[in-house]
Amino acid sequence: MKKYALLLSLTFWALAASSQNVFFTKLGEVSFFSSAPLENIDGKTDKAVILFNGNKNEIIVSIQIKSFFFQNSMMREHFNEKYMESERYPIAEFKGEFVDEIDLTKPGTYEVSVKGKLNIHGKTESRIVTGKLIVSETDIFLESAFDINLKDHNVDIPSMLTKNIAEVVQVKIKGYLTPSDLRESKSSLR
Repeated sequence: MKKYALLLSLTFWALAASSQNVFFTKLGEVSFFSSAPLENIDGKTDKAVILFNGNKNEIIVSIQIKSFFFQNSMMREHFNEKYMESERYPIAEFKGEFVDEIDLTKPGTYEVSVKGKLNIHGKTESRIVTGKLIVSETDIFLESAFDINLKDHNVDIPSMLTKNIAEVVQVKIKGYLTPSDLRESKSSLR
């Protein structure tokens, strides 16, 4: 019985140790801005799921397309139905690995680069995204800003609307990630 209890406690300890470098949020903020001569378009969500696995030096950002909100309902409708086709392509996702190791035991600010795959509108493109991680003793804050060319992801803009929508949009991501159980975090990405 003692051997069983020892084995059980060692297994629990190993699981706890392996998940101690996993950070997670369901409240990540993602915004995009499209500047065009006739109309600026600004979409935002505070429902991005972000998982950072420090054990593997990996990050995943997953966004339900329909979670973006806009200044007016017509923009939201056009965004979901005409451009992003959110019924057909409901999720945008970035999966990548940090180029350099990050020492999560040392609080501080780290300029980082992540090499990965960005999937938007059913089209996956390789990307290197730069950003900043602020590591504290209890959590991690991350932020990044980068541009996306809509053509790279097969998002069509009718020629008569090119004055309304820019071909390149700026995306910003930020979030406070807290320590998490890896199993719980992965189930939230589904």
